[in-house]
Amino acid sequence: MASVILKGGALCKYLYIKRIAFLFLAFSSIFLWTNPAAAAFSIEYQAPADPTTQGFSALVGEAPAPQVLEPIADDLGYPAWSISGLALNSQFQYITGALTAAQKADIGSQGFTLTLRGRVLQGSAPAYDAGYNTVIGGASLDTASRRYDIYLGINNSGNAVAVLITSIRGGPGGSIRGFGPSYTLNDAGYHTYDLVFNPNTQPPSASLFVDGIKRISGYTGHTDFLANRGLKFGAFSGGGINVNFVRLTSPAVVPGFQWVATGSISDCYGNDRAGSTAGSVPDPTECNAATVGLAAICWDQFPDPPYSAVCTYKSLTPAACVGGPRPGVVYECQSVQSCTEPPRIL
Repeated sequence: MASVILKGGALCKYLYIKRIAFLFLAFSSIFLWTNPAAAAFSIEYQAPADPTTQGFSALVGEAPAPQVLEPIADDLGYPAWSISGLALNSQFQYITGALTAAQKADIGSQGFTLTLRGRVLQGSAPAYDAGYNTVIGGASLDTASRRYDIYLGINNSGNAVAVLITSIRGGPGGSIRGFGPSYTLNDAGYHTYDLVFNPNTQPPSASLFVDGIKRISGYTGHTDFLANRGLKFGAFSGGGINVNFVRLTSPAVVPGFQWVATGSISDCYGNDRAGSTAGSVPDPTECNAATVGLAAICWDQFPDPPYSAVCTYKSLTPAACVGGPRPGVVYECQSVQSCTEPPRIL
């Protein structure tokens, strides 16, 4: 599948590859012991190109075919590919097809980030909060053993609702009802949704970031309607979706943010906002827009049982985290230049 170079040229592409390589090396201390051959991969779609020219195949889940299937040069400042239908039972998606065994192994050992930037259009779909939990469009990863879905609906106030699907049911007229933890936005415009899966949590789970801020955590996916179709995106339920950008990346990263080792060994009393026991490298989902500048302290061998390799996440900066009794490796959450933000028309 061809990789898409985002607007911004070769430098942006170089920075993205460099960042993935850095994160892979940083994560290797906890990941490579299970998969010595692990490697990074990325599959993506960038509007306004026809998805079938970027490695995706069209799939009509339920007739009739969509009434709209076209590029938009400027939709609220973003190029987009528009998919919509009038019939409640209309389902149309673009799919990559099954992931390779190597890609699935990478996801199992390194995690993944599923990114969608777009907006949904209500069309004839019922409102999400009208008693049906109707979802209109979104993006998914189907590995044949589990699905992870970011689906979107529109509520009675006209605002978008992001849903991490745990079960799917049929609705009025063949529409789709999506159940699971949700986050309601204050508009129905373009937003960036990042689903970041960490295979080393117990149980393995994902967090949803909306425009860089964590909104939902502990999502474990589901097994409804598995079809081994890999990365997919589309519209259903009589509504539509205008897609600017879709990407599946492994290893898992929160786009725009990363933990950076400060080179210090330290600790501080209290001020713990979270903790993890899955390894001696910080959980990537704990570094985001809300935690930039804050510290994490990690240990290969924590002195107090029953834990060994652990991290604790502080509400203090690294400079302020001193004087504690159990010195560990200090990390700082930093904002980094990222190529995951799709281009905007100026």
